[in-house]
Amino acid sequence: MKNLKHVGIIPDGMRRWSTVNKYPLIKTYLKATQKADSIISLMYNNNVEIISVYALSNDNTKRNFIEYNAIIKTLTYFIKNELESICKDWEAKFLAIGKFEDLKNFELSNAIIQLERKTSQYDKRKIYALINYDPLIDIKEACTKQNLEKTKLDLHNFSQVEEPVDLLIRTGSAKRISNFLPLHLGYSEFFFIEKLFIDTDINDFNNALEYFKKINRKFGK
Repeated sequence: MKNLKHVGIIPDGMRRWSTVNKYPLIKTYLKATQKADSIISLMYNNNVEIISVYALSNDNTKRNFIEYNAIIKTLTYFIKNELESICKDWEAKFLAIGKFEDLKNFELSNAIIQLERKTSQYDKRKIYALINYDPLIDIKEACTKQNLEKTKLDLHNFSQVEEPVDLLIRTGSAKRISNFLPLHLGYSEFFFIEKLFIDTDINDFNNALEYFKKINRKFGK
């Protein structure tokens, strides 16, 4: 798709869905992962090269133990058991963005490191997973590594994620970015899906792509 290289996704609404449907939270998160393959396939079949997913923000780590543990267990399971085959099928490099090491969960950290290693040779596509992501830490660390006088001053150059986001898709009723890659959203188009993530279907994400097609992006020119 013309000009659509990088799609960001904020899959919101798992806790609310769990409460409304009286469904165990960890099973809710696991149910949510079942949508990943079809959504990723839709994006890549439409010539998207990069997908960034908000898996766990730094603020999410402050949730109560049951909620936090459900997210960690689901992330670990998904990365170990499902994401590797998806990355292999699409020749997509997996990169975790954020201070996942600070979570002090060996199983999750090991799963991340192993998948990054196994997919490091791929260069056609990327999947960024934001895990314990805090944009202030991202900016601080990037600035210490850059020679600002020699760096092209596109804001996303100061992040571990190298590419600006073209389209941000968020599910649920909230219409905010929640600290999702703020340096990358300068000229992003936003598409909000009112449904909670688990209630979405592939047509909802296809509608986001169709919405993007109709936009004449001028980048301030």
